[in-house]
Amino acid sequence: MIVTLYYLVLLIVHSSINDSRTKIDNYVFKKISFADYIKAKLKIEEWKKKKYELTRQDCISFFIDVASIFPDIVLPDRTKFVTPKKYVSQFLFLNKLLK
Repeated sequence: MIVTLYYLVLLIVHSSINDSRTKIDNYVFKKISFADYIKAKLKIEEWKKKKYELTRQDCISFFIDVASIFPDIVLPDRTKFVTPKKYVSQFLFLNKLLK
């Protein structure tokens, strides 16, 4: 099963359109187990119940929380990036060879 992390990126970054199929040019594909897929779905459902709070329960926090389910994903240090777009750009750079 392949689940794409670009779905998370789509929620956070408004990127320019380069990919004719997805209309997104910023994405990382990761093959995951069904168990990890369920964990991610449950985490997303958990976040639907939270209230937005900048730097605590915001889009980057959501991104980090869901992505941290997968131990081979490298997450940038949040304190070094002010905007979601910059954070996700660094995430993409660090994980571009992820399979």
